[in-house]
Amino acid sequence: MPVTVIRNALAFDGWSEDLLDGVDIVVEKGRIVEIAPGRAAIEGDVEIDARGHTVLPGLIDAHVHLLAVNLVASRNHDSPLTLLVAEALPRIRAMLDR
Repeated sequence: MPVTVIRNALAFDGWSEDLLDGVDIVVEKGRIVEIAPGRAAIEGDVEIDARGHTVLPGLIDAHVHLLAVNLVASRNHDSPLTLLVAEALPRIRAMLDR
């Protein structure tokens, strides 16, 4: 599987308060493995020039209705919310581990 390198990006990494300017984002097998400036080109890399664009690595749509399944399945709308959350935790963990 080829490695994708997003070059010259203005990136927000989520860990620091600063934007990282002019960095290369290396993606292998669908995962970001490196964010750093000036990665040397390797034959076979798929390169995307992001100059003039901002990249938000790892940004996901985390809007889900995890508890709705429990409400419908239990048909008991009087269940305490803490019980519903506890029942949903395995699904939440499985989703985050993907």
